[in-house]
Amino acid sequence: MIKQGLSVCTAILFIAAAALGGERKVPSQYSTIQAAVDAAASGDVVVCAAGTYTEAVTAAKSGITISGATGAVWDGGTGSAAPTCVELVGNANVVTGFTFKNGIDHVVLTGDDCKVKNSTSQDASGCFSRVKGARGRVENCKAERAGGDAVVVEGDAAVVIYVDIDVCAGIGIDVKGDGCKTHYCKVKKCDNNGVRKRGNNCELKYCDAYECKPSGFHCEGDEAYCYSNWAEDCGTSGGSGAGYCFVGNSHFFKYCDSWECKPHGHRCTGNYNWWYDNWSDWCEEDGFRCEGDDNDCEYNRSQDCGRDGHGTHGDRNRHYQCEAYDNGDDGFDCDGGSDNEYRYCK
Repeated sequence: MIKQGLSVCTAILFIAAAALGGERKVPSQYSTIQAAVDAAASGDVVVCAAGTYTEAVTAAKSGITISGATGAVWDGGTGSAAPTCVELVGNANVVTGFTFKNGIDHVVLTGDDCKVKNSTSQDASGCFSRVKGARGRVENCKAERAGGDAVVVEGDAAVVIYVDIDVCAGIGIDVKGDGCKTHYCKVKKCDNNGVRKRGNNCELKYCDAYECKPSGFHCEGDEAYCYSNWAEDCGTSGGSGAGYCFVGNSHFFKYCDSWECKPHGHRCTGNYNWWYDNWSDWCEEDGFRCEGDDNDCEYNRSQDCGRDGHGTHGDRNRHYQCEAYDNGDDGFDCDGGSDNEYRYCK
């Protein structure tokens, strides 16, 4: 009975070890990352030692992790023949721990539950990371000088968290899907929107946008939740953007501030939106521009904006305890609408 029990335990331990997967080390066991990936099974981790790698890795596998040790650099090279560094098709794949340089796109993952983590990117002629599939995640990464969109995530329930984008010829962070979250991110000097979100029931929290065009934050969809974000020096003079430019219904904004944005601090086109305790200062035209019906504005403040502190274009909009100081035209301007309400405003 004892021997039989030991045999059973040994079998269970063997199965558990197999489920956990093993390490495939580059270059001590495999001379290239591609060779290690080709040999890897689901659950395996390809561990790349410190050094410079110049491969273009492709695979159709699921459940593998490619991990760079401290000092692991993945250089995609320059010129018209520069490749995408790593492209994986399959579910639950992870790329983590690398410093990427040059090349076209650095990481392209297609499949559900894929992740890009703990990596930096410099001088991609395309994008740093492109993740397509449900529940994709980009976490604790930094990208500099991307020639296209820096981070692209497409799929429902995606998460982008602790991501820093500095100088980008396209969109800093582009998220498309329902129920997506963007938290604790910073975008700077992006030429085609700092953060763009397309989908419903999305979250935007604790994010900063600086010197982005035509908007710091741009959202298309319904029921976005925007909390404690900051937009500074975003937009284009005389353009249609803003620090926050939202198209859709039933958005909620709380503690979202704009400073020196063009032409507007906050611009929202849609119905049933709610602003609560937001500030907009020193913007080129309107601090808050509301284009729609049945919107609710409470405890918002606009100061030193070039035109109107609060511009309302629609019907049945409500302002409660809002403030407007030293704006160039009107503190509160209701243009072309009816049944709008102002209570206890200054």
